[in-house]
This record gives sequence, C-alpha cells and structure tokens, in this order.
Amino acid sequence: MTQWTTGGPYGNINTLTLSQNFAIDQTIFAGTSLRVYKSINGGGNWKATLTRG
Repeated sequence: MTQWTTGGPYGNINTLTLSQNFAIDQTIFAGTSLRVYKSINGGGNWKATLTRG
C-alpha cells in the first residue's frame, strides 16, 4: 500500500504495529480506544479482532 485510504479501521488509531514478518505475511495491527483491528493483506482489508469490554 502506497497511500492512505478510508477503508481501514474506524476511529482514532492510537497505535499501529507491523508483524515481524511483514514482508512475507503483510500483517498489520491497529489499536483504537475500543478495538484492535488486524489486516492480513497490508491494510487492504481490516477485521476487528479484540474488543474492549
């Protein structure tokens, strides 16, 4: 991904972490105040993995 798009996690992103093997697995985690999101395709699509509760 070479540019920011609006299809990612929604809300204020507090933290963004790349997998140690990002070049191979393209995994990114994004944390908001309510959820942790995971992308396995370099940020093309996101899924909520953990919720605050």
